[in-house]
Amino acid sequence: WISIDTNSKSSFGAQGCRSMLRSAKGYDGSPSTSSPAHSNSKMGRRGSLSTSSSSSSNGSGLVSMLFGLDYRSLAMYRVCVSILLLLDLWVRSRYLHEHYSGLATWPSHLAADEAASFSLHFISGEMPFLYALWIMNAIFVFFMLIGYRTRLFTFLSWMMLASLHTRNGYVLNGGDDFLRCMLFWAMWLPLGARYSVDSTLLGNTPPAQLTSQTSSKYYLSVATVAAMGQFALIYYFTAVLKTGPEWTLDYTAVYYAVYLDQFATRWAILMRGFPALMKLLTVVTIYFEYYGTLLFILPFPSVHGPLRTLGVLGFVAMHAGFGTCLELGFFMYIPSVCATMFLPAWFWDTLVPSILRRPKSVFTVHYNPKVTGLDQALSILRTFFLNNTSLLPMATQEEEENQATHDQTLSSSSSSSSSSSFISNRDPSITISLPRGVHVAQDDSEWIEVIEEHTGQRYLGFDGVVQLFRSSRVLFVLVPVMCADFLRHALTLLAPFFLSAAHKVFPSAPMVGPTKRSRAKEAGVLFFFL
Repeated sequence: WISIDTNSKSSFGAQGCRSMLRSAKGYDGSPSTSSPAHSNSKMGRRGSLSTSSSSSSNGSGLVSMLFGLDYRSLAMYRVCVSILLLLDLWVRSRYLHEHYSGLATWPSHLAADEAASFSLHFISGEMPFLYALWIMNAIFVFFMLIGYRTRLFTFLSWMMLASLHTRNGYVLNGGDDFLRCMLFWAMWLPLGARYSVDSTLLGNTPPAQLTSQTSSKYYLSVATVAAMGQFALIYYFTAVLKTGPEWTLDYTAVYYAVYLDQFATRWAILMRGFPALMKLLTVVTIYFEYYGTLLFILPFPSVHGPLRTLGVLGFVAMHAGFGTCLELGFFMYIPSVCATMFLPAWFWDTLVPSILRRPKSVFTVHYNPKVTGLDQALSILRTFFLNNTSLLPMATQEEEENQATHDQTLSSSSSSSSSSSFISNRDPSITISLPRGVHVAQDDSEWIEVIEEHTGQRYLGFDGVVQLFRSSRVLFVLVPVMCADFLRHALTLLAPFFLSAAHKVFPSAPMVGPTKRSRAKEAGVLFFFL
């Protein structure tokens, strides 16, 4: 009565069901975008469960928990650091002529003579060339933000950042060095494994998404250990260099800091009236810089998640305090953003769900697969904005006819088989069918159907899109505009052009793994730039 095919091996009846459940054990509902070579487990006509073995870099057990990084935290770091880089470019663009042109306070020809490394900004100090570099840099960072060819554009963003810092070191601070060092190690991390265009459309989703086991949600490699070591060493040597009596004897460092009128804010002026609090903050700061990163690697599995989360939030709070009392520019945000990559799986699995309420409604979207680019557009929207949505293609008329023919053939063959006693003796009023889209597309004009799971309410076409936007925590602000009649008609007319562009820019075919020759070429290019 049922056949399950897994990796060219067939199982029948109850044994087949057990095989299917074993392959789906721990499945957390995350969408599988594995390549066809790893998607041989089939369940019926529509549903599929992909199983693949974890790569050696994913690690396991306590070692992965201590020195690995969660894929979701890496995605959060990618988004935050990209936004930070764009803001940094915007601020620096206001002083292009004063800081980076040939007639700047530190001219390019003088900077090139004293620089220890090459910079693209040394090529020319003309303003059109600098504008071109700025725009190109912003494009690289934007593609890193959305996770498109993530590793490539992370490398290019780091290269442009290093070039910019080399051009004029007199307008930098310690935060810029911090950002450049951490972004270097981020090049070797899977920043695009979750919540990215790569993971949604290009088949780069890690095997860890297919399981809810804690250890397999961590990515472990030399780069994760290096990133964690870089972060710890920065703070350790920052504390080691604080040898003055204001840090080691009388603990008056914060007192002197809030009296720096050049940097002091209103909060700093207010804090001047609390000397005991300033002394306490000095002690907490020096000892947390020494030992705070130990919270990341304490080998106690039962409390590792809360302790690492406490460590990350501690560094964020410390720099929030610096930035609240002193005018430090982006130095307030850079270490906090870099610390987000160390958030553990406990933060996402336990703390976040307990704080954020679940979506009001869960939707199933049936889309017409004949509409070019629609599946890519919906996949991108689900990845970034509609995590309460599942996507299923509509059944076409041809598939409906083929399914009916298959059902008749299966019924006739099963009735003549001795193993079909279950089907032949069942209640005739019960219909057994394979998983399928609940809506059959009559023609290309029926392009989307949205079903609210709790109420069973159905929305067709543009009304369905509006309902999806209304359920999103981000896109709901666009609903009043979308409901305007003139914009509704305009979007309906322009939708085919947008979908066609999405299909061309983001093909749905999985990426082919790199060959040995391409890897060698990539390594040569990286070596050249480094």
